[in-house]
Amino acid sequence: MDLTQVVASTFSQLHIYLADIDNERYKQPLDVFSGSSLGQHTRHVIEFFDCLIRQTAQGCVNYDLRLRNCQIEEDTAFARLVLDQLLEKVKTVDLDTPMELEQEYGSEGSGSIRVITTFARELVYNIEHAIHHLAIIKIGLREIAPELTLPKGFGVAPSTIRHEEQMKN
Repeated sequence: MDLTQVVASTFSQLHIYLADIDNERYKQPLDVFSGSSLGQHTRHVIEFFDCLIRQTAQGCVNYDLRLRNCQIEEDTAFARLVLDQLLEKVKTVDLDTPMELEQEYGSEGSGSIRVITTFARELVYNIEHAIHHLAIIKIGLREIAPELTLPKGFGVAPSTIRHEEQMKN
């Protein structure tokens, strides 16, 4: 399977609930999320992909430099539009593009680290990050929109799905 197809599949999981949940529930703070919302988790996922796409031309990605666009966390139609735009942009980038990942782990002003990476490696990271958040989002959806039917593999890592299938046989 091509990596851009995996991104498309991951985005389709986001589209599942974005198409069916109203904006009021989407942006409602949830106790199970310590006060954050489905929209905030969705924005977080989308903005990691956006950050990668926007910073690829610079040759260095720093996920701390996300834009944090509140419209993504408040408007499901806008979130779907951004996902569709991002997918089209992902398709245009050479997966082998060399990059650096910059990350700050210390306290304020203690400096950042940089590691060598590629666009493809960062896409893999973003996919795994999205799956993790989809698992969390599933918890929120069960609480706030129990009427929504989610596919069996929603928010589940492909390796977990394969492992469960092997255990059945």
